[in-house]
Amino acid sequence: KLPWKDRQALALSVPFSHLRLALETSFNPYVDASVYGCYWLIDERGNIRSNKGAIPQALVKNPLGSLTQELEITNDVREIFSDFVLGCFERDIRVIASWPNLYSHPAYAGNPIVVENFRVIREFWKTLEVQVVGKAEDAMLGVEFFHDTTYHLNAKGVAIRTDRLIEELRPWLVGSKSAN
Repeated sequence: KLPWKDRQALALSVPFSHLRLALETSFNPYVDASVYGCYWLIDERGNIRSNKGAIPQALVKNPLGSLTQELEITNDVREIFSDFVLGCFERDIRVIASWPNLYSHPAYAGNPIVVENFRVIREFWKTLEVQVVGKAEDAMLGVEFFHDTTYHLNAKGVAIRTDRLIEELRPWLVGSKSAN
C-alpha cells in the first residue's frame, strides 16, 4: 500500500542491516546460504523480505540437536527465569509461555527423547506457576513455511502461526468471554 516510488526504492535497496545479517549467519549450519537471494516484499502483516520460495535445505538435513538429546535445565537458566517470573508477579503481570516456531523435522516424530524434552519444558514452567499454551506440535510447521533457519518463518508461516497462537491465547485476552 506504499506509493509506487517508495516501493521501487525499497525494491532496489539493500540495507546494511540485511547485509550484516547475511554475513553473520553465513557460518550458522542451520542457515541455507541460498536464501539470501532475496527480494523485498512488504505484505499486509509487515514482513519485508522473502526467500523467493527457496526451501532451506539445512532444515531438512539437520534436526536440532537440542531437541534430540536429553534436555537439562541448568541452575543458571532456572534462576534467570525464576527472577523474571517473580518480578512479573510482583508487578501484577501474568506470564504465559508459548512454544517457539519450529520446523517439524521427521526425526522428532515419535522420538521418545523429544517427547520427554517437551515434558521437561512444560514441567519447568509449571514449577514457576506459568501456564504453557498449546502443544509443542502446534508450533511446528513444514519446511515450506520457514525463511532461513529452524525458527524464522516466512510470510505464509507467520500467517499460520499467528492464527494458531491467537486461538491458543484467546482464553487470556482481555474482554474475551473465556478470559480468566
